[in-house]
Amino acid sequence: MKLKEGIEINESKFEYIIDSEFANLCNFLLDEEFVKLENSIKVDGCRDSLVVWDEKDILLDGHHRLYFCQKHNKPYQIIKKSFPDRFSALLWAWSNDKGRRGSGDSPYYDCETVLLKFKDGLEKKAREKQLSKLKKGPVLTHGSKRGKPINVRKELANLAHYSEMTVNRTKFIMKYADEETKRELRKRKPTVKFRALAEKFMMLYPEKQDSEKELKFKESLDKETILDTLNLPQAQKFVKVAKEVEDITPEQQKRIAKKIKESKDLKETSDIRRVVLEEKHKKEPEKKSKQKMLLYDLRDEIKETNSLSEKLSSRLLTLTRFRDEIGDEVYKNEIKALVININVLMQRLKTFLGGKNVKRIKG
Repeated sequence: MKLKEGIEINESKFEYIIDSEFANLCNFLLDEEFVKLENSIKVDGCRDSLVVWDEKDILLDGHHRLYFCQKHNKPYQIIKKSFPDRFSALLWAWSNDKGRRGSGDSPYYDCETVLLKFKDGLEKKAREKQLSKLKKGPVLTHGSKRGKPINVRKELANLAHYSEMTVNRTKFIMKYADEETKRELRKRKPTVKFRALAEKFMMLYPEKQDSEKELKFKESLDKETILDTLNLPQAQKFVKVAKEVEDITPEQQKRIAKKIKESKDLKETSDIRRVVLEEKHKKEPEKKSKQKMLLYDLRDEIKETNSLSEKLSSRLLTLTRFRDEIGDEVYKNEIKALVININVLMQRLKTFLGGKNVKRIKG
């Protein structure tokens, strides 16, 4: 049985069964961990017993220890454990290994494994438990307990030693990533950034809860260009702007993504918005294009000033309440300050409207 390149157990010298599913269940040891384990067995012998499934005579835990014991002619102990079925045995083997090592260096490998190996089994157990409750009839007595239902998502996250969100990110990578990327992510120390890739997939591909408008928008995105050209912060800002502007063709998206990648100055959402609008409206009259860009800038300005306006309103309410104590002079000055802020916004509107008259508010 081959554990990794150049590492193979001699099954003819072992009286129990080496099952490939159990042998390859947990991620392989790193080179330095192999050396450390080998040195430990050479010096101290095999301190931890190998575990065998009693009913099936299958080795559940200790494949690496067995290899080094065979290599250096070291004795080992066997203990047997009883399990009702293969799913229970797999569940114990995985939990035992994760309990010893904790979360590893590859969240994708761990979460993918629990989804492939344990999701169906846990869902089956959850259904059986629910059916068992229904057969017992309704709970009539006060304080009666039936036990909590099995939360499959939570159980999977606990098995993986990662959060439910990490397991959900893994589902997107399993569905949309190519096999080469998945192989890289399964390594103990992958070069591909798991979270960044998953966030891109979640941003670009439809989900069940997406509205019809959101589904249509995601389908319009040139996913390959965004995934291959932009990093996660750039992609997030580009998608946000694309949703605002709407109807950007795949060819335009490619040109925009290339500009964003090549320029070091395009870091803020407003900068990326300008590039998108310039590309989208480059055939329109210059004045019209500038007005559209100003509209988006004005919307950002309004969002930023909303908070300030709310604070001013709150301040003025307080001043009105205590008008007698502070005097009319202070009160009037505060009113004038508010009018100044409103008139600044009016001036921006006037600029956007091409110089058309906008009535000023008099103090």
